[in-house]
Order: sequence, then C-alpha cells, then structure tokens
Amino acid sequence: MAGLPSAGRDGGTQRAADISRTEADYWDRAGGLAELEKRPKDALTAYENVLQYRSNWETLAGRFAVIDKTAAFWKTTGGTQQAWERWLRELTATIRVPAQNWDKIDRALPDFALTDLSGRKWTRDDLKGKITIVNIWATWCGPCVMELPYVQKVQNTIKDRKDVQVITLNIDENPGLIEPFLKQRGVISLTVIPAMDFVKRILKVNGFPRTWIVNPDGVARREQAGFTGEPATWVERVLASLKEGTAR
Repeated sequence: MAGLPSAGRDGGTQRAADISRTEADYWDRAGGLAELEKRPKDALTAYENVLQYRSNWETLAGRFAVIDKTAAFWKTTGGTQQAWERWLRELTATIRVPAQNWDKIDRALPDFALTDLSGRKWTRDDLKGKITIVNIWATWCGPCVMELPYVQKVQNTIKDRKDVQVITLNIDENPGLIEPFLKQRGVISLTVIPAMDFVKRILKVNGFPRTWIVNPDGVARREQAGFTGEPATWVERVLASLKEGTAR
C-alpha cells in the first residue's frame, strides 16, 4: 500500500499508535470512495481494515460509529442481518485486546433502568449494599467471548455470598442473538442485560471487554480493559479485587 508509513524497530509505542491511526484513516477514506464509485466489495474490505486497525486504540463510541456505518452500507448491498452478524463475529474473533492492569478509579455509575434477559428490571439502587462485578461484552467481540466463560466461573465461585453479585452488560445491536449464543456455549448462570444504548451513549467507555469492581455505594473502584487469555490469573485477580472494591 503506497504512501503509508511503516513502523521501524525504534518507532516505539506512540509511533505505532500514530501509524495505526494513519492506516485506519486511509482505509476509512478508501471505503467512502468505493461506496461513491459503487464498488461494494472494495468498500467492505476497506471498512474491515478500519475495524482491524482501530481495534486497539479507538474509543468505544468511535468503534460503534464505524460499525454502524458499515452495517448501513451492508444493508444497501442487500446483505441480511444474519450474514452481517456472522461477518462481524468472524472479523473480530481474531482480535485480541491486550489486558491492562487492574486500575484504581473513582467513577459513580449513573442512574439507569434496564431489563435483563429473564425479565428482571435493574436500577442503580440494585447495586447498593453489595460489591458488584460489572462486565461489558458483545457476541461479536473475540476477546469478550474468550473472557465470558471465566466471568461465569467467577459467578459460580461467589454464588453463595450475599455481599457480592455479577452482572454483564451486552452491547449487541440485536438482543435476540444473545440467548441462543449463550446456550450454545453453555453460559447459563450469568445475569445478562442488553444495554447497547446505555453503554454507547451514557457510559462511553474506552474499549471492551471491560470489567469493573463497583463498591456498595455504586462507585466503580477497580477496572480492567481487555482479556489476555490467561483465565486462571484473571479469575484470581477478580476475586482478589473484591476486597479492594469495598472501599467507599
């Protein structure tokens, strides 16, 4: 691909990030041009590259914007919703978002009113009085899918405790895909709340999967983004973070 910079050995992390942005911007413009010139296959290839390059640095809101644009274009080509979901899952299945350390934060969660897959209504008041582990994920997010069985393992470990609970916020555009997806993978004990709009427009988190340890006052005190594929360590760290999550 002519005209684009390449990372040298001494480029460093910031240079690599700048190059990733340059690549993503290039492909975004290329996709728009291909749309105008009615080259649908080229446009989809370009947007696929945008999503690949932006996977490690783009904000969640920005990634949603790219996905929404690509989904809209997909529909104009006559593509079905089922085929779109499959394409997006296959694209993101190989993307691994590096996990960060558990960081200290001080973020009071906003008021909300959401309904989980079982029909139970949840509000911010349901987080009070307990430590809450909040996990944000999507069926088409490769690292999220890798992490999900271990979120369930945490749930199974603490299920008899009265002072801790686990909830997950799903960000799929089509909530109807969630339950079949979970059953297929044997993930049956988690509280799953369809929350795309809440996560996208209200929380505006930077990347996913993302896990918070929320204290009994509804304030997130610890967070981690990404999943390394080291489940034993991840589960241990979540459980170890529960004590820290009691801080008020």
